[in-house]
Amino acid sequence: MNFKFKFDRHFYILLIFLRSIGFWVAWVLFRPNMPLTTALIYRERGQDIEYLPNMAGLGTHGLRDAFDCIFQGTNLISFPPGSIWLHSLFYKLAGVPGFIIADFCIALSVFFLLSAILKEFRVKEFIANSLSLFVVIGVSGKLTGISKNFHLMIGHENLVEFLAYLVFIFCAIDYFFRKKLHRYAVLISGAALLFLISNETWEYFAWRFPRPFVTEVYFLLFALITLRMMKLENIFSSKLNWAILGISTSLLLESEIYRFFLCGLLLIVFAFTKLNKKTKIKELLLSFFSFLIPFSVLSLPFAIQRMSENPDVPRRFGAFAISRLNPMLKLISTHDLYTLTLICVLLIYGFSLLRKKITIEQERAFQLRREFALFYLYLFSFFSLPLFMIFTGKLIQPEHFNAQLKHVVTLITIIGVGVLLSYVGEKKKEHLSSYRFCIAIALIAFVDIVKDAHKAYSFTDHTRSDFEAYNHFPNYLEHFSNLLKKIQTNEFPSTLSLATFDMQVSEWWNTVKHGNSFVSDVFINTISDNELENRIITLTHLLGFKPDEFIEFINEPMMKLFFISSLKYRFSNGYTYSNQEDYPTSDQSGFRVNGEFNSFNVLMPNSERNRLRDKFTNFSTLTNEKLPDLIILQTHPLLSQHAANSDFYEVIYSDEVFRVWKKK
Repeated sequence: MNFKFKFDRHFYILLIFLRSIGFWVAWVLFRPNMPLTTALIYRERGQDIEYLPNMAGLGTHGLRDAFDCIFQGTNLISFPPGSIWLHSLFYKLAGVPGFIIADFCIALSVFFLLSAILKEFRVKEFIANSLSLFVVIGVSGKLTGISKNFHLMIGHENLVEFLAYLVFIFCAIDYFFRKKLHRYAVLISGAALLFLISNETWEYFAWRFPRPFVTEVYFLLFALITLRMMKLENIFSSKLNWAILGISTSLLLESEIYRFFLCGLLLIVFAFTKLNKKTKIKELLLSFFSFLIPFSVLSLPFAIQRMSENPDVPRRFGAFAISRLNPMLKLISTHDLYTLTLICVLLIYGFSLLRKKITIEQERAFQLRREFALFYLYLFSFFSLPLFMIFTGKLIQPEHFNAQLKHVVTLITIIGVGVLLSYVGEKKKEHLSSYRFCIAIALIAFVDIVKDAHKAYSFTDHTRSDFEAYNHFPNYLEHFSNLLKKIQTNEFPSTLSLATFDMQVSEWWNTVKHGNSFVSDVFINTISDNELENRIITLTHLLGFKPDEFIEFINEPMMKLFFISSLKYRFSNGYTYSNQEDYPTSDQSGFRVNGEFNSFNVLMPNSERNRLRDKFTNFSTLTNEKLPDLIILQTHPLLSQHAANSDFYEVIYSDEVFRVWKKK
């Protein structure tokens, strides 16, 4: 029996290892002539490669921004380091192979933590391991995203949603009035309804670096320790558990403010509900400091960053002040009637558990506490958006709160599926062969591993081809690789400053070359808005832009989001940079149609266009010592007709996609 257990666990670990290296091995096999550093950019389709420079810089320069060519090392980065420190450490030690090792460590940690959480709900071990493997490999995303395929095949969204709603109502009524169905059927049918009405592919655990890939470890660690503390008669007797909670919550603060806020609310409620007359003041204080000391020490970088960062940076990240008076209206506008119905059912479910807990044996009482914890998790996830607005008076990229709600619902669904599978197995007294089960799991897992490896062969376009400016390149990957072979040589040291409007080239230059940037992605930029605008104006003057061309160019979605403003000029019902009359008449209807929490709809008001036009027109004469050393331009309708000023630069490389100039 012990041999089987070890074999099963090792078998799962092997599959996770294959998932971790599958893409990289395929890249080496299918693209042997391309640098492995290119694969780092293409590691996960749709990932935000803007995180990579901060990851590389953390290992060499700490919290300092070492990539800006003028203010090198004098500013602090604003992005919290908690989600990138492990990859940064291994990348520093071993380069790209170190990044692969960190991937494997993170995936393995999620596997063990999620499996342990499932076992807390009395899920059988091989079922817990199997579900955890499916989540880590990526199968969960294919299953929960199947609703999109339903919509495409049937072509009647309302019909699918209506049927799902009927199933949910039937399960709820049957459980609460006839007691025929298991209570987890209510949770599963409700979660399925949410997935179907979302009409989009959703994945509980994605390999997108660094979030939610890394941050999931901290969240699951918090959840596991909290669940285990529920077994204790006195939760203030274990100082180690409180220390671990302090570590996990501080790492969440350093990584993802949304789930940190959720876990903070849960922890406060958890602690206060366990206080009673028997609680000793000494134990309470020791627990408090066991939590506070590691939390404070590990959160120190976050505090330093917030106190030292340029005040323009949070606005570019999408942070803005909001009224504390109408959060419930915003809550209702975010979630629909189906979700509100599910909340009502869960409330009834939760109170029924409270009543049952009084009359049953102790072990079952512990189990019901953990089940009721799911209700609290869902409830606080649902209300975290308005509570965040009430407590802080601010909001930052609120669509992440909706993603958090889906995340929690998916976790509850996974737990519910595990409990049901274990429940059915016990009732029918069926015992599956662990070896046969492993074979079935392996076949399913290998399909996803092969699909992941296939990315190395099939990806040939720009990683951000979702932007029109980047989606029309002929075989971009080949030209990108050829460019890297040119600029990664010693002829182009990292001390040279690079100016480019291709964010993929910019991220590679900062991440792999550790090179300096004259203009760079605003996500990693620590300079002021004024300095950022001056750099763009300088570069476009070098390229011979006219005022009208300049205004047209900076209003490109690619330019606004990556190089000049990011979310500063957000345009929605919830927030706009200027008043409605300051926008073109053709765009004013957007106030009515854009959702309150659409952070990525960016529109520059007329006053800002006029200000930047005047700034461009009044630009002073170019001086050689303040110009970038390298200029790399990609093919673009507004760039192809321009070239760098021949008084300062000479062409050193050109192909179908790129042109490169070097300062004389």
